[in-house]
Amino acid sequence: MCTSSSICSEKRDRYGLRTPSISNRRLPAVSALGGHQPDLVGRAPDQDVAFGVVMHQFRAGGGLDAVTKLGEENAATKAVVARYFGTDLMTTGQMKTTIDTLRQGYQKIANACNSSAVIISDEPGDRNGTGWEDWAFIYTTEAMRVIYLQNAWLKKAGQSTPSNASPLFRCARTVVHELSHKELSTEDVVYGPKGLKVQGSNALTADYALHNADSWAYFSMDVTGNLTGPDAVNGATACSAIRAVPARTLTTA
Repeated sequence: MCTSSSICSEKRDRYGLRTPSISNRRLPAVSALGGHQPDLVGRAPDQDVAFGVVMHQFRAGGGLDAVTKLGEENAATKAVVARYFGTDLMTTGQMKTTIDTLRQGYQKIANACNSSAVIISDEPGDRNGTGWEDWAFIYTTEAMRVIYLQNAWLKKAGQSTPSNASPLFRCARTVVHELSHKELSTEDVVYGPKGLKVQGSNALTADYALHNADSWAYFSMDVTGNLTGPDAVNGATACSAIRAVPARTLTTA
């Protein structure tokens, strides 16, 4: 989502998609999964450290584990699938089609996370402005896989302790959200606080949910048992309203 109106042509709240003019934008120092690029401009090292810890947490509960859970196709997994992407009345065929779509999509996200082609950065233009208080975002026009992690993300990662990993799973969920935009062409149809459950909603359909980045992000944590507190309530609450009807074609295959 985004709150920096000076560089966003698509208004968002805290994280998601940006569609700016990038002709004069500098790419700051970055680190890539699987290796590090040289520091070219000053950037706080805590971004590297926090992301490394969160990615370990993601791989443990949100990436390949989500693929594994979907492969089991047991009653518990199907119940979570129905919560986010259908209803209790889904047919066997509908459930299978949905699970296949999800499994393909999470495999793409996991492959991206395990590659050396995901770049972590921040947005230099936001450092002294309100945009620095965002969570994270991607640029829709950027060819590379770059996730821009902002101050809200770093603050949340810093709240983790040896006995409380939930902030890290919150941050990992944000990474899933952003990579679903990049890898699967999802959109910000609705954010979690509006509710993500399809059943009982007059706004969010099963098809809209498959196009929604937060639905993918929440599901990845929920199906692996890592969604807690108010976030778990959001996932179990019927969607009250959507931001927009999806317009992009989903690219899970």
